[in-house]
Amino acid sequence: MKGKKIFRCMPVLVALCVLLEGMFFMTITKPGHVPDIWTHVYRIDSILNGDVIARPVTSRSMLHNTETGVVGGAVDRSWMQYSLDQYDGYDPGVVIAESVADNGSSTTVDLPFNNTVTNSPVVYAPQLLGFAVGRLFDLGPGATYRLAEIAC
Repeated sequence: MKGKKIFRCMPVLVALCVLLEGMFFMTITKPGHVPDIWTHVYRIDSILNGDVIARPVTSRSMLHNTETGVVGGAVDRSWMQYSLDQYDGYDPGVVIAESVADNGSSTTVDLPFNNTVTNSPVVYAPQLLGFAVGRLFDLGPGATYRLAEIAC
């Protein structure tokens, strides 16, 4: 009889362990240390800025470092700065700041994200929710980044 009770509790125990493990790794993993994270961040923010479909951009990243064929969208300046501040050589999807055409008057800049344009905006629903909540409550990029991680 006791064995059956333990067996019934197993899914809850496994779910709790997975949740704790996920929280642990979210805590110790620095922003920018997930493959292609900045291209995904740029894509998510550009969707919220109305660029649901990518368009040609002149900015480049180390991952998308060509003069032609680079696509992306409008991303808030705060996300560009946050990605540059967090960059420590890990994710080559971070924008090359010198390549950004910047007139200084817009709140957004056009950033590249070629490798994520094939993803439907639907796959970003949890992260879009996190980013939208971050905007609603005027959270900075760091808090919004963590909120979007939790939403996954």
